[in-house]
Amino acid sequence: MFYYLGEGIINFRKLFIALVLIIFSFFTVSEVRAADVSNRVTSLTVATTELQDGGRTTVRVEFNDRAGKIHSGDTIEVTWSISNSIYLNGYTKSIPLTIQGVNVGTLEVTEHNAIFKFNSNIETMENVSGWGEFEVIGRNVTNTSSENTGTAVVQVGGYSQNISITKPQSGTGTSSFYYKTGDIQPSDTNRVRWFLLVNNNKEYVESDVTIEDDIQSGQTLDMSSFDITISGYQNKRFVGESALEEFKRSCPNSSIEITQKSEGGHISIRLSRDDVILNTISIHYKTKILDFDQEKFANNSNITYKPLYKDWVTNKESNYEVVNVNANGGVDGSRYTSVTVNKVWNDKDNQDGKRSDKVVIQLLADGQEISGKQLELSEENGWSGTFEKLNKYHSDNTLITYTVKEVTDLPDYQTTVSENSKNNYTITNTHIPEVIDLSGKKIWDDNNNQDGIRPETITVHLLANGVDTGQVKTVSKSDNWEYQFKDLPKYQNGEKVVYTVSEDVVVGYEMSVSGMNLTNTHTPEVTNILISKYWDDNDDKLKKRPESIQITLHANGKEYQTVTLTASNQWQYEFKDLPKYKDGEKIAYTVTEADVPNYQLISIEEDESGNWKITNKVEESYLFPNTGGKGISGYYTVGIVLLLSIGLLFLKKFIGDY
Repeated sequence: MFYYLGEGIINFRKLFIALVLIIFSFFTVSEVRAADVSNRVTSLTVATTELQDGGRTTVRVEFNDRAGKIHSGDTIEVTWSISNSIYLNGYTKSIPLTIQGVNVGTLEVTEHNAIFKFNSNIETMENVSGWGEFEVIGRNVTNTSSENTGTAVVQVGGYSQNISITKPQSGTGTSSFYYKTGDIQPSDTNRVRWFLLVNNNKEYVESDVTIEDDIQSGQTLDMSSFDITISGYQNKRFVGESALEEFKRSCPNSSIEITQKSEGGHISIRLSRDDVILNTISIHYKTKILDFDQEKFANNSNITYKPLYKDWVTNKESNYEVVNVNANGGVDGSRYTSVTVNKVWNDKDNQDGKRSDKVVIQLLADGQEISGKQLELSEENGWSGTFEKLNKYHSDNTLITYTVKEVTDLPDYQTTVSENSKNNYTITNTHIPEVIDLSGKKIWDDNNNQDGIRPETITVHLLANGVDTGQVKTVSKSDNWEYQFKDLPKYQNGEKVVYTVSEDVVVGYEMSVSGMNLTNTHTPEVTNILISKYWDDNDDKLKKRPESIQITLHANGKEYQTVTLTASNQWQYEFKDLPKYKDGEKIAYTVTEADVPNYQLISIEEDESGNWKITNKVEESYLFPNTGGKGISGYYTVGIVLLLSIGLLFLKKFIGDY
């Protein structure tokens, strides 16, 4: 029994120690997380580094989280000199720090320091940067009547600023009979202190003293703040909510009348001559600040009285302004987020004209569509848009995952969504443009290259809608004079492309196009040959000339055509439109004549023009008949005698006439 009891005690101790360790670990972690992060400060400045005793300057601190994330409980502390006779006092303020309406901490300014304190909401922020501004008052209370200057220091993180504070030399002399002043105390920055000081030199007067005091905008009178002091011949003080009543009872011939307003106010003061003579009267009160953004607070007053042996002072003004305490701060960051969508069209600049004029993008949070969260993208907005001011976190501070999808139906496109960076998406719509293959043939209309001028190759150009595409084909006989263009866009700017072809000029040919086919036409050169028959037969005196003859034209030695020449065609014939070339070689034309009875072929001649002249001569046996004996000489003799006889007859007749 004691054994089991002892074992239970041991187990209990182990459990207790484990719980203590867990609790200790929890607080240790918390302490580690809640740290001074003054090393996040990036700047410390002061507006004025030289002050007179009682003067104010503005301190500005800037920070960000680039050196490390700021966590819940973290602080940034700004300190300054607070001891000895030269020191600074801060004006107490509590400034909320918010990001997009979410409070992430405060800037607490006290008389002795300023602390940025961050709460758990800072954990949900990114890219945090912030600043704080507050005022401090410089004091130099060195125990000396001579001028004295000393230094106070402001510091935070690795930054510091020195501020010199000068106490002026103490002076002697008299003050004015009346003046008004005011200030804001470092420990009470919600109210303004006002002082009306009467008969500062404790003089004699010949009349009562009246003061009209007007409290200006941005403030209202705090009725519980009056502090009235009479010092000199009399010594009295009236403080707090009953101060006015006690003053009235103690000084029945004097009065202080209040006109209270929700903003501003008026105080009418009458001080009897007996209460003023040989006394200094200080009337001190406070006003509550209504507009903390107001730069200055004014209080205007005037006094009327008659000094001893002097003229009346009537409505002499004594006005004063108190500069408001500057304290402010702010933090920027992103608790809200945004989702940017860019539309990319991978369709060769809408070549096929299938692209939609607009698309609708749906936003999703954790995979679920968000009602009312759609963007319409079009060419007008550059196919880009942003879902703005989206909650970055759920109410339990868990991160929301945003995605997008395209809800517009685009049957001709494939859609992909890619995330370029956090919450930056690109939706790509891809359409592969339709393509076609085109083929054509070169047709030669040149009588099978009769003239032999057909080139070895031709150059064919492809045109799209009349514009040269730059695609070229070199075509030859080895290609069977055929050509093909592949993978050509079927559309351009949404319109069907009209393709045509052209070719580099082929000398000697005329080109025509039919569809994708090219026809080159060359009319073979032709020539004309004139055949003329000449007869050397004394104009057919012997009547031996035949009625017709046969002439044959030969091309390259081969019989080409036979024609008949007669007197009716003037023994001429012209071969017209004869091919000039065959297989690229010039044809050699010649002529022959069939035998002509009783005639000899004297010549067949070709002139420079390619025309032919054929000459036939009657055989000599028919010009003078040859009997083979003496008869021929007799004929000659008879002819000569006849000719002489005729001549003598003409001569005789001629002489007789004369």
